[in-house]
Amino acid sequence: MAESLAIQMDRTPGGAIVARLRGRIDGRTAPDLMMHDLAELESGRTVILNLSEVTFVSSAGVGAIMVLFQTAERQGIGLRLAAPSEAVLSVLGILNLEQFLVIDASESDALRAIGG
Repeated sequence: MAESLAIQMDRTPGGAIVARLRGRIDGRTAPDLMMHDLAELESGRTVILNLSEVTFVSSAGVGAIMVLFQTAERQGIGLRLAAPSEAVLSVLGILNLEQFLVIDASESDALRAIGG
């Protein structure tokens, strides 16, 4: 059976949203990620994607992350990747996307960066 994507959403005292992802971000699960996080971005809240437990990311998953970043940028709000797993880092590195994304080594680093 294919591994799914679990998304746990928490609001920080400062109003930011931390989305902790666990599992695969692929063609089957990327729409779930988009649905959850686009709603939060449209509310104007900064979103932190904790990717420490992501085991696989496909081109559809990368596409979803890039759409989320572009949406955040257009709206002038923050979207940060926190603690990306080796699976995520290797894909982002191969595609040379680190230069376009805001990546923090840990969730606590991301929270500090936004003052939360």
